[in-house]
Parts: sequence; C-alpha cells; structure tokens
Amino acid sequence: MKILVLSDIHGNREALETVLSECEGEYQQIWCLGDIVGYGPDPNDCIEILAGKEVVAVMGNHDLGAGRGEKWDLFSPVARTMIEWTAERLSGQSRHYLSKLPEIAYRDGYTLVHGSPAGPVWRYILDGHSAAEAFSLMDTPACLYGHTHVPALFSLSKRALRYHQPRYGKRMRPPGQMWLANPGSCGIPRDGDGRAAFILLDTESGFFTFRRIVYPKNRTVEKLKRLGAPYQLIQLLQSDI
Repeated sequence: MKILVLSDIHGNREALETVLSECEGEYQQIWCLGDIVGYGPDPNDCIEILAGKEVVAVMGNHDLGAGRGEKWDLFSPVARTMIEWTAERLSGQSRHYLSKLPEIAYRDGYTLVHGSPAGPVWRYILDGHSAAEAFSLMDTPACLYGHTHVPALFSLSKRALRYHQPRYGKRMRPPGQMWLANPGSCGIPRDGDGRAAFILLDTESGFFTFRRIVYPKNRTVEKLKRLGAPYQLIQLLQSDI
C-alpha cells in the first residue's frame, strides 16, 4: 500500500492542504503521527480534513493537551498559550476525535507513534541513545515517529546503530534490519527549513522517500498575527519567508 506519512501538522491548514494536493494520486492512506493541533490557527479545519480521508492516526502531546485538557503544566509557555487557545475553540466533534486517538498503532509491520516506543506521547528520539532505547522496545522491524519536528533516520543491523541524513526526493530502501524514521513536521518545522515535511512510503516494497514542499506560509502567519499568537511562534514561521 502507498502511504503518506505526516506528523506535527499543528493546526496549519495551508501546509496540510498543500501536501495533500501535491501528493494526490501518490498515496492510498495517510498515517498521521500525532499533533494534529497546537500552535496553528486552524485546528478544527485540520481535523475535519483528516477525518474525511482514509487515515490511521495516533495521539501527540498537543492532541492530549487540547483534546483532553491534560498535563498543561508540562508544556512551554508558548505551547501552553496556544494549547489553551486551541482547547477553547475546538468543536465537540474535534475534541471527541482527538480524545479517541490511540497512543500507538501497528500497521503492516510498522509501529506508529508520536514520541517513541519508550513513551508514545511524550518521549523524544533525539540521538543514538534514545534511538537505542526505542529499538530495544520495538515489536516490528520499523517505527515511524514524530515529536521533534526534525526529519531523521536511524538503523540497527548486527548491533550497529547508525544515523542516516535524510535525502529529499531520493527513493530509499530500508537501511537495516530495524529502522526508525521521522518525516519531520508538516506544519511547524524546526530544522531551519520552513517547507512542509513528509514521507511517501510503499509498504509492499519497503521503499520510502523524504519530501519537502513550499506552501503559502504568509497566510498562516497573518492568521496567527490576527489572533495575537506569541511573537516567538510567528518568528519561527517567518524565519525563512
């Protein structure tokens, strides 16, 4: 099956719609690795768009915070401000959708998680140590994760753990006996590249491709300015306009 892998959309309708339009005809199902909402100005729209597609989605920490009103004390001041804003504006249907998301999902030999198998909602995979922890707990050959907002790829073969630099637009085969891949953030990238990030995956062949795409970011920025979003968030999105 051909899969569009997304993570950390964060209420950014412009980014989501651009990716879906660009990839039309290239996927049969969407795998969403959490944080559909939080930060961005269009949480209900993003949920509605995904709910109308063939989607397998898991819960992210922002989905938990906004959808269930839990663990707000664990967020940074900027994140908490936007989670509170999001929670106040979620429709009942959107809140129900978020609250029912599972923390982890398994499909076709892949583990889907927001953070890590070591902590599905909150744990980060940032380096070799945290990747090794994730590998030790995996029940499938591959795990797709998000949360860091940075594309990444780790492999494990014969006890050798390696990090691989994602190559955008290059079709890749599974790099080891076990592997971890992060598509990066669709809505709020944090790697210095403001384009929306995602992965296209073929579960039958195992091949996958990291992709980036420009979207009309100015529209998102103007929406955030109008609603009085924190300056730090606007600055992050504006950094490469």
